[in-house]
Amino acid sequence: MVWSLHMISTEPDVRFGVSLVFPWIQDEKMDEKTKDMQKPVPIDQALQALMRGRNRAKKIGRNDPCPCGNGRKYKKCCLNLK
Repeated sequence: MVWSLHMISTEPDVRFGVSLVFPWIQDEKMDEKTKDMQKPVPIDQALQALMRGRNRAKKIGRNDPCPCGNGRKYKKCCLNLK
């Protein structure tokens, strides 16, 4: 089986595909092991949940206080250390 997931952070488009390279065979042992798994959700709901959980870091401006905590402006402190 080959899985492919393609996401670009600048675009809302997601491409997802599954290709089986062998014939599917139902397996009672696998069904038993996966019976308590969460049911699949539609892709649009899954993407909304994913986007809500994304941690979006705020960009530090030159005149903002430096995140290192010394009280100086970022441009006078850590900006040039990068």
